[in-house]
Amino acid sequence: MPVGFATIVPGLAAQDVVLPAFAAFQAARVEFAQEVAKLALPADPVASRNATAPGGTFEVDGPEKVLAALEASFSLMPELRALLDDLAPAVRENAMLAIGRLCGLSDKLHGQIAEIDTLGVAVSTIGTGASPALIQAALFLLHTAVRSSAEVAQTAVDRNALGALCERLEDTDSSTKIGCIWCLAAIASHDATLAGAVVESGSLPLLLLCLKESSLPLRRLTLSCLGSIAKHSKALAEVVNKEGGVTATLGFLASKDVLLRRQTCRMLACALQHHDGAVEWVPAASRAHVIETMHTFATVDPETCVFAATLVQQIAKRSASAAAGLHDLGVVPLLVAHIAAGAASPAPAAAALGHICDAVPAAAAVAIEQGVLEAILPVLSSLAPVHICAVMCAALGAMAAADESAAVHIPASRLVHLMAESTLLSKRKMGTPTRALVRTGFSKTLSRCSDYASLVFLIEALPLTGPDADAVVLAALLKALARLLSAKGSLRLDFMQRGALTLAQDVAKSSSSDLREALKALNSTFPAQMVAATDPNYEQRLLEKIS
Repeated sequence: MPVGFATIVPGLAAQDVVLPAFAAFQAARVEFAQEVAKLALPADPVASRNATAPGGTFEVDGPEKVLAALEASFSLMPELRALLDDLAPAVRENAMLAIGRLCGLSDKLHGQIAEIDTLGVAVSTIGTGASPALIQAALFLLHTAVRSSAEVAQTAVDRNALGALCERLEDTDSSTKIGCIWCLAAIASHDATLAGAVVESGSLPLLLLCLKESSLPLRRLTLSCLGSIAKHSKALAEVVNKEGGVTATLGFLASKDVLLRRQTCRMLACALQHHDGAVEWVPAASRAHVIETMHTFATVDPETCVFAATLVQQIAKRSASAAAGLHDLGVVPLLVAHIAAGAASPAPAAAALGHICDAVPAAAAVAIEQGVLEAILPVLSSLAPVHICAVMCAALGAMAAADESAAVHIPASRLVHLMAESTLLSKRKMGTPTRALVRTGFSKTLSRCSDYASLVFLIEALPLTGPDADAVVLAALLKALARLLSAKGSLRLDFMQRGALTLAQDVAKSSSSDLREALKALNSTFPAQMVAATDPNYEQRLLEKIS
């Protein structure tokens, strides 16, 4: 019999032969997509070492080998893309789930998968109003593709993803709306241009309608999306407010749902961060609810307290009168308690405390009484991330500048030493905003510091020349030393004998005029002959004069 011709069994119709074979073929295609989807690494690293878990293995480096094999495969992606165009919805659904799972595994796989054709299939599936399961799979694929790349997100926008997503926001199924908002939030979070595109697509009125839905997950995610839009610029925040987004959000500050309160605080903090006038968007009654949130959930949900503290920070930063109102509501002990608890990031609470102390000097004494120095000390001594240490420095500086007793207690607690050791002496890389906070903290702290041991430690430990030398901090240090040595002449001999006066002369060649002026102020507290003796060539010059 010629190759390719089948034997027809007498008594069987053609469909009895073809349909079972086709069903087996389709089942195999579905199984292929499902098995590929299972290769995504489980979130639990322990589970990935279990051979019975999806993508699991008994090998120690098994998950890494699986990922390497997926990245090196030349046929995997073409095979999966072919399944996206299959007529059977089950095949397309599993293919999109598999591709979405792979897309989130690594940047290399993401680059192979997140291309125009793949995004086009996902967008068209969302826009055509297919079955809910198929739409969910398409939303999952779109979200994993756009969440980690602004370029891919822009490609999705160019493929009319926003129009398709807004259309699905009018569905009655809340799970479909949740998937759409996930995608909108992922696109908007990248930059102001993409967030503006989300706004221009007409999504804001639809998002505000979602806030009126009974579904708590839908409300939470909608608030997150609004925050992702408002965080980028003053203009976008004002658009959200003009459309009624801020007003609609305020009511959730009194919600019994802790996660809803958390997302509300985040959204409002994102909206308020751009300009001082925005502080009026959160009236006094709503501010009281923020304080209540910190009090109620202090031990139950520290993460929610972080977002509440962030909102307090933005309010206090933007308005001195609002900061005073927060102080009167009793927020300072709550901020100190949050820092001391150590259950979540202390940075927002410390930043808020600093702004309140700037506006209300009496707040510094309250914070000292509540044990804020004891709360900050372990944060600095444990070498927390440098940006957190920088915020602690700024908060200490605000307290020192606000209250004389705080200026005494801070160096007495060795906190000046720890400020330096956790930032300038740690040799950890600091960005411009982080370094600005460190400079502010040191400048304010040293402006009121009269502790000789702390000041001498800094002059001996800090780099005075080279790229690591910070002219702003050094200028504040030399000015503090000049004030102290001028007032307490008995300390000058020790300062000279330990070589600190000689060390200070290293900054004479600095390009900073402020630093050179500070050195002049320090030198003026000593006899001119004593300052001249710090020159290494002093004896030689003296002999030359004698001869």
